[in-house]
Amino acid sequence: MASLETGVVVAQETIIPGHFVLTLAAPGISRTGRPGQFVMIDVGAINKLPHPLADPFWRRAFGLYRVDPEAGRVDILYRAGGKGSRLLALAAPGDKLSVLGPLGNGFPLEEAEAPVALVGGGTGVPPLVFAGRVFASRGIPAKAYIGGRSANQLFGLDDFAACGVPVQVSTDDGSAGVRGVVTDILRPDLEALEVRTVFACGPTPMLRAVQGLVSQFKLPAYLSVEAYMACGRGLCLGCAVRLAGDGEPRYANACTDGPVFRSEEVVL
Repeated sequence: MASLETGVVVAQETIIPGHFVLTLAAPGISRTGRPGQFVMIDVGAINKLPHPLADPFWRRAFGLYRVDPEAGRVDILYRAGGKGSRLLALAAPGDKLSVLGPLGNGFPLEEAEAPVALVGGGTGVPPLVFAGRVFASRGIPAKAYIGGRSANQLFGLDDFAACGVPVQVSTDDGSAGVRGVVTDILRPDLEALEVRTVFACGPTPMLRAVQGLVSQFKLPAYLSVEAYMACGRGLCLGCAVRLAGDGEPRYANACTDGPVFRSEEVVL
């Protein structure tokens, strides 16, 4: 169940240029957060400029990267791309942030038939790291397939290695792993029947490619979709995702019905 919690910044670390890991003391979220879920953070509180209203006004959504229930901490891995996330990058130890979460429906790990493929790229990698740690703790075989533009844009690989999840990499320029896209490294293992369930998170073009690939092999797959979220509670209707099916178009909210959907459920 989601709750409103005051998270205290414990640390902020740059992992690659423009990408940060924020560690928050947030005991409630650390106890209940699951892979694929997210939190909404009031980044406007970091903006110290005089203004009659908080700026930005809306909270920003960030996926859960790691949780430590014993320490009461959560890690958020994010890219400082827009105004809100750039403000978050200014947060320093001791700062207090209003955090709403955990929100959304995460990956249904209990439905996974092993071996499991964890397919991701960019800021879609953090929830897969979280899922990989859970699978490893349960002794469920999993393998990560991670794609990126180049070697210096890859992250999370050490996390997978630390929990014993093997990783295969692809890059657009061939600077690491196989030259190509992530579906190029996934396809051979699907053909060899070495994958029974797919979990994917990343940019929409990547998810669309994964969706097309798994449909050829008739494998169950779960996709965590990207969508702009303002409220995180299904009220603003800003994160609508089209559902598959004939007849009149139907839509679901990524924040409350997702962000994880079965591959055959959504139109990307």
